[in-house]
Amino acid sequence: MAQSYAGFVVLYAWMSNSFPRPPSKRAVALALMNAFSQLGNIAGSYVWPQSWGPTYRNSYGICIATAGCTIIMCWIFRWHLASLNRQAELDEQRKGVTVRGFRYIL
Repeated sequence: MAQSYAGFVVLYAWMSNSFPRPPSKRAVALALMNAFSQLGNIAGSYVWPQSWGPTYRNSYGICIATAGCTIIMCWIFRWHLASLNRQAELDEQRKGVTVRGFRYIL
């Protein structure tokens, strides 16, 4: 769980590149990502009550469940971006464009 902070840097870079334009939309998306990423710090105070100790089985279960939910949500987001890339490619083929346009980073 302690290494999840290293993953935030990579996730922020990926997510910020998924909202390239307009700049106002990107700014709002980055603000929402940052705000929601801090919710764990708020909830963390309540997830580790002393009454659940010394094993903290419930606390670890909550951490594993949220990490699993995050992985699933990232996979769904990646799947959505891949479908947008396929749609952009089909649109370019229909229009006869030879220069490849914008694609999302997967």
